[in-house]
Amino acid sequence: MIAAEDLADHIDINMGCPVPKVTRKGGGAALPWKTPLFAAIVQAAVRNAVRTDGSRLPVSVKMRVGLDEQHNTYIDAGLAAAQAGVAWVALHGRTAAQFYGGTANWQPIAHLVELLQPH
Repeated sequence: MIAAEDLADHIDINMGCPVPKVTRKGGGAALPWKTPLFAAIVQAAVRNAVRTDGSRLPVSVKMRVGLDEQHNTYIDAGLAAAQAGVAWVALHGRTAAQFYGGTANWQPIAHLVELLQPH
């Protein structure tokens, strides 16, 4: 509907919310942990982001490094998003467990950039 009615310039799927009332139910930053569901949602968004004139609306995904230090999800989720055809991936350099505090870890961002570069 958003694409068909030309209501936006792009669609951003925010899977970076660390709030427990969201992640506890499997949403937000917990969604990339469920790789098949994550991939299906992103694929559906990309597939259906078509304007009435046939042009494609870019789809982006924002996510976190993972749930916590022991459960990183950014590699599988980033590759799944790229395979689905997203225009870009934004990676928050913190886990859901870190919320918005502590120091951001830039290494996973650099790693994901390298993985997603066309070779």
